[in-house]
Amino acid sequence: MRLTGPEPERFITDRVAEALPAYEVTAMLGHGGHAVVLAGRHRRLGRTVAIKVLSTSAADGGAHGRFLAEARLLAGLDHPHVVRIYDYVESGDLCLLVMERLAGGTVRARAANGLTVDVVCAIGLATAAALECAHAGGILHRDIKPDNILFSADGLLKVTDFGIAKLIGASGAAPSTLVGTPVYMAPEQFDGRPPGPACDLYALGIVLYELLSGRPPFVRALSMAQLMDHHLRVAPQPLDAAPPAIAAVVDRALRKEPGARPPSARAFALDLAAATAHALGAGWLTRCPLPLRLDDDVRDAARGSPPARTPPARTPPARTPPDTPPSAVPPPATASPRRWSAGVIRRRSLNRTARRDLRPADITSAPLRVDYPYSVVAAPDGAVYVSQRLRHRVLRIERDGRTVHVAGSGKSGPHGDGGPAVNAELDNPCGLALGPDGSLFIADSFNNRIRRVAPDGRIVTVAGSGRHGPPAGPAARHAASLNLAHPHGVYVDAAGLVYVANTGGHQVIRIDPDLRAAPLAGAGVPGLSGDHGPAQFAQLRRPHDVTAPPGRNVYLADTDNHLLRAVDADGIISTAAGMFYGASPDDGAPARIADVGRPHSLAPTPSGGLLVTDPDRGRVRLVTHDRLVRIFADARTGLRRPLGVTVHSDGTAFVVDTAQHLIHRLPVA
Repeated sequence: MRLTGPEPERFITDRVAEALPAYEVTAMLGHGGHAVVLAGRHRRLGRTVAIKVLSTSAADGGAHGRFLAEARLLAGLDHPHVVRIYDYVESGDLCLLVMERLAGGTVRARAANGLTVDVVCAIGLATAAALECAHAGGILHRDIKPDNILFSADGLLKVTDFGIAKLIGASGAAPSTLVGTPVYMAPEQFDGRPPGPACDLYALGIVLYELLSGRPPFVRALSMAQLMDHHLRVAPQPLDAAPPAIAAVVDRALRKEPGARPPSARAFALDLAAATAHALGAGWLTRCPLPLRLDDDVRDAARGSPPARTPPARTPPARTPPDTPPSAVPPPATASPRRWSAGVIRRRSLNRTARRDLRPADITSAPLRVDYPYSVVAAPDGAVYVSQRLRHRVLRIERDGRTVHVAGSGKSGPHGDGGPAVNAELDNPCGLALGPDGSLFIADSFNNRIRRVAPDGRIVTVAGSGRHGPPAGPAARHAASLNLAHPHGVYVDAAGLVYVANTGGHQVIRIDPDLRAAPLAGAGVPGLSGDHGPAQFAQLRRPHDVTAPPGRNVYLADTDNHLLRAVDADGIISTAAGMFYGASPDDGAPARIADVGRPHSLAPTPSGGLLVTDPDRGRVRLVTHDRLVRIFADARTGLRRPLGVTVHSDGTAFVVDTAQHLIHRLPVA
C-alpha cells in the first residue's frame, strides 16, 4: 500500500480509524518516505495526538524493525523534554505509533522569525537535558536538527524523531552507510568511527551555531564530498554573532575529535548555563519566555551560582544487541569489587534539616556499579536484586559484591515460561518484589506480564495475557486473563497478595494467592479525581509504583499527577502527599502541601516513613511518620537520576541512579 499521493487522504485515514477506534483521525500533518503523520483526538479524553503510520508493504525490509525500535526507545524514555508515546498498534500491514501532538511548531519555523540569544540558549539547555536522558539509557539520537526539536501547545520544548536512534555500542549500519542529516552530522559519522554521545553534542552545537548566526557553519550548497571534507577538516568561522562566553561553549562542541568535546550532555548544559549567566546576567532565566525543566545544578549554574559537585559523567557501557547469544554477553560491571567507587559523600539527617559532611566511615558502603539499573529490592540476607531494563535481565548482588545472574537471557521476548529463568526472555523488566517464600516477582513491562521466579530458578507468568489491552473492569477475574499496559511496579505483602502498578492502564491491581485479580485503585481513565471515595472509581495518571507496608495503608506513586496517594483498609483513596499545582518546595513542608515532584518508586522505612524517588528533580524524599516531607538525598549526596529505591530491615537504603549506572547505599537511621 502506498503512503504518498492522493491515497492517504482518501484511504489511509479510514484504515487508521479502523485500527484505532478510540481515536478520531482529523487531518494529515505531513508525509515523507514510507511514513505519514496524522492528527487525531482521543474520543473519550479529548486528548489530541499525532499518529505516525508506516506501511510495511511499501517500506524496505528493515523499516518495520526500525519503526518498532523507535516505539520501544520512546517508551523507555521518561523526560519532560522528550516526546511522549501513548500507544503502539500493528494492524495488517500498518504500524501505528500514537504520541503526543506538538502543536507549537518546530524550532526551524520559530527561527524563521528570529530568536533572541536567551531563547536560543534555553533551547540548548532543554535539548541537552533530553539528550542526557537518552544517553543515560544507552541511546544515541543521531539526527538532532531544528526540524526534530518541536514545541508543545504550552511552549515546552520536546526532542522528537528517534527513528534512526542507535543503542550505544550495539551493532548498526555498515560503515559505508551514512545515517543522519549531513549538515548536522559529526566527523565520526562520516569516517566510520563508532558514534558515541559526542556525536549528538556536535549536532546540537551545529544547531546553536545556526540559531545564533542565522546560518549553519557549513552551507547546504556544498556537495556531499565538500560537506564531508568540511566536517572532517575545516574549522567553522568564528561565531561573532554570539557573546564570547556562549560562542566558546558552542565552539567546544564543534571540535573534530569526540574527546575534545564536552564529556556529557550534562557537562555541556552546565557550561552553557554558566556562560549564559555570565553573558546575559544572573536573572536571564527568569526573564526567558521558554519554560524549562532543568536539574537543580544546571538551574543553579544558569542563575550564576556554582553548581553542586557531582561525580564525573560515566559514558554508558556498550549494550549487547538483543540477538547476541547468552554466552556472548559480557559480564556486568559489578562482577569485580575493584570497580566500586569510594569517597566522601553527603546525606541529609532524617531527624534534622541541617546538612553535615560525613566521613567515609559513616557511609554504609561504596556505591555499586551496574549497567543500566532500573529497580532494586533488598533480600532478607542483605543481598539485593537489580533489574537491568535495557539488558532484559535481573541480577542478584551478594553482600560481598559477587554478582549472580537470576533471570533473562539478554534477548528481548516473551518466551521461556516453565524453564530456567536465566534462559527465559524478558522485555524491559522494571519493578521487582520478593514473596514470602523467597520467590522473585518481575514487572516484565513490555511483555505486559508479571513473572515469578521460584526458589528453584524456574520462571512462570502469574499475571497478564501478554496483550496490551484496555484497563481491567471492576469485576474479579483470573490474573492470567488480564490485559496489562506496560506495568512498572510490583509489590508482594506478607500474606502473598500481589499489587501491580499497571502504568499504561492508569490502575493499581491487586491479585490474591488464588490468582484472582481486581482493580484496587483507578477506573482506567487518566485524570485526577476520587479522593475520599472508593478507590476503584478514582482517576490516576500513569502510576509507577505501589507498596503496602504491614499494618499501614497501600501507597501509590500517582506519577503524572505529582501525588502520593493512599488506599485504606476500607478501599477509600486519599492524597497522602503532594499537590498537582502550587506545592511547597520547602524542606520539611507538611505532606498535604509539599512538592513530591513526579514520584517514581516507593520504599517504606523501619520507622514508619516512606522514601519517594523523583528522577526528574534528581531527589529522593522522605515522607516521615508525622507527615512531613524532607529531602533525603539529592545532588549533594552524589545523585543525578534516582529511579528505584528499597530499604533493608537494617536501615540501609539502596537507591538506583540510572544516569551514573550506580546503586548508592545510604543509612536511613
